[in-house]
Amino acid sequence: MNFRSDVTLEYPIVKDKFKSYCQTEGGILLFEELKPLEKDRLEEEISSLKYLDEVITRFGTLPLSNSKYLKKDILYAYRGGVLSARKFIDLKIDLETMLSLKRYFSNGEITESKIKRDILDNLFPEELFNRIRETFDEDANILDHASKTLLNIRMKIRRAMKKEESLLSTLTSRYSQYLNSQSLTIKNGHHCLAVKNDYKSKVKGLLQDVSSSGETIFVEPEELLIIYNEISSLHKDEEIEITRILTELSSLVKEEKDELIFINETISYLDFVSAKCAYMEDNDGHIASLSKKGEIALIGARHPLLNKDKAVANDFFLDKNDRIMVISGPNAGGKTVALKTIGLLCYMFSLGLPLTSKIGSEIPYIRHIYSDIGDHQSIEESLSTFASHISSLSSIFEEIGDNDLVLLDEVGNGTSPQEGEAIAVASLKYLLDKGPYGVITSHFSGLKSVALKEKGVVSSSLLFNEEKMEPTYRLKRGLPGESYALEVSARYGLPKSIIEGAREYLGETKVDDGSISSAALLNIILEEEKIKEDLLLKEAEFNRKEKEIESRRKALEDKIARLEEENRIKEEKIIKKAKEQVNEAISLLSKGDVKLHEAIEMKKKLEDLERDKSVFKEEENVVNNETFSVGDYVFIELYGIYGTVFKVKKDELEIRNDKGSSFKVASSKAKKVNRPKQKELASTDRLIAKSLPLELNIIGCREDEAKEKLMNYLDGCRVSGPKRVRIIHGFGSGILKRMTWNYLKEHKEFIESYESGTQYEGGLGATVVKLK
Repeated sequence: MNFRSDVTLEYPIVKDKFKSYCQTEGGILLFEELKPLEKDRLEEEISSLKYLDEVITRFGTLPLSNSKYLKKDILYAYRGGVLSARKFIDLKIDLETMLSLKRYFSNGEITESKIKRDILDNLFPEELFNRIRETFDEDANILDHASKTLLNIRMKIRRAMKKEESLLSTLTSRYSQYLNSQSLTIKNGHHCLAVKNDYKSKVKGLLQDVSSSGETIFVEPEELLIIYNEISSLHKDEEIEITRILTELSSLVKEEKDELIFINETISYLDFVSAKCAYMEDNDGHIASLSKKGEIALIGARHPLLNKDKAVANDFFLDKNDRIMVISGPNAGGKTVALKTIGLLCYMFSLGLPLTSKIGSEIPYIRHIYSDIGDHQSIEESLSTFASHISSLSSIFEEIGDNDLVLLDEVGNGTSPQEGEAIAVASLKYLLDKGPYGVITSHFSGLKSVALKEKGVVSSSLLFNEEKMEPTYRLKRGLPGESYALEVSARYGLPKSIIEGAREYLGETKVDDGSISSAALLNIILEEEKIKEDLLLKEAEFNRKEKEIESRRKALEDKIARLEEENRIKEEKIIKKAKEQVNEAISLLSKGDVKLHEAIEMKKKLEDLERDKSVFKEEENVVNNETFSVGDYVFIELYGIYGTVFKVKKDELEIRNDKGSSFKVASSKAKKVNRPKQKELASTDRLIAKSLPLELNIIGCREDEAKEKLMNYLDGCRVSGPKRVRIIHGFGSGILKRMTWNYLKEHKEFIESYESGTQYEGGLGATVVKLK
């Protein structure tokens, strides 16, 4: 976009509003670097925005975190650099976010798209992720178990520090007879004894200070020096080992460069799009479509910087037949705001942003937006308002072509009315020859007249309430507007005598505008006829699509019924065939091929299978139609617990049991019951507590099966179970451990802490959980 139209149209302020919705540094950076998109890229961006807006609306906000922009750091490691501990925590946050996104998009109901495929198909750097989690805590401190060498060094440091503490407590008593003070003193950051000068030879060590009187010397005892040197040496060893660990991890980052950059950029982009969706929701915005017919159709458009509850929305239409709009109307009536609204929304659309307009808005691909708005007077360049205005017009007219948009505010202003009007009319005709879209605001009667007569130009006005003597800010297509200069002047306090003098002068010089009014009236009639015709066509199209949808719905229902019937027939055939095989086996007993008890047992199992299948189908058709209210007492058979309803949602209840623990459960799993007596309740709680083991073994389970077991087990613990339990998940590929830790991390409302077991509790193959 040329001539800084983005600044003139106040886009930087709008951009800051979008940035305020971002959670990531990368998302903010994408807004900072955002430029108008080429046509193909614009179509892709609009498609992605519509897709993700639908996904977020249906399935909730994307699981994003406060991600940092890490591309430079990843490339630094790729070139051989060593990353800091803090950077590894930032990488860990990204990796955890990507796992959450994989789970989010694995929902089979989310429509397939390139975004979904890219996320699900991404090769996740699992080894690096596990190493980071095993190496650092949440505050970027390196854990003792990051390596055996580090653990050994830190154990030596702790022993030395304990030795130091023990020595500090005995030094004063050991040398008490030589001291002026029976407590240790800090001098130059070192622990010192206050030794009497006469006994300085009795306490060996390093002299740190002397009292002003000279009677006391402050000595750092030799015993402490030895320990301090040992601790200092160990800390140097610790630093060397930490550097080795960070170097090793940085080499893993180098190996996973492409995947890590993809993850960071994907999170940034999703945050970027999520910010657009959040802005759109807060500002009642919509996503405009790329017009194939070359129409600018802004429905219910508002300026993005105006209060959405107070701003007057207007419709703006331009197409290949009517490419230029001339807006007239009262002073201070909103002409410049209307001009900026059209320009700013078209500019935002070129960036792939949602608009503050209603659904149905369309904009064609616009190459450039040129604008001449406001007072361009330049003292530095010795240019008057008019000279600067003409200089800007000259530059614009040299560049414009079709598929551009030109915005001219009060064209021809700043000189004599006759000459200014002539320039305005000539400029309008020049734009018609060049072929861009254009919006011009003006008070010139000559320009209004040309706008009514000239093919390719549409005249519009902002209306004025003559009863209240104030502008309405509503746009009327096909009708030129009056300036109401005297009425507006009176409203803003111009002396009455001046107003009356101006009216007398106008009475003597006013030109008859009857031709303009007649032409305007004819235009309005023709436009209203066209609108009626368009509405009838759209109604017919709507009815056609409604019938098409109904036809597809019925076809889908028929297909489902057909599939259910086919499945039922298949099941019956399978059972029938199995029965025949068993009966055949029994009949062959006389030949000795099959043992009698084996054949009978096989037949019994098949009969049980058929009976279970029919029972299951009956249970499938049972629907819990109970309605619940706050205060209802219910029984949850799945967990064997009683509780009181304290919150009711659509298909979910929040239950609080008699011990105060709360949890959520599907309303279909609850049943209203009478409140049991206290003794019965206590007995039930004891039974549940007794039946819950202190550990859960999920080794050998599939991930979804293990998660279901973990959820049910911890729910039982919440109700009346133990407060410290062990989850045994084993080593394996690490999938079950990751699932366990992710679930515990997501439920901090009842999980107090969790950590790998000690060597006696299964080590890294088990997780010890403390419940609140």
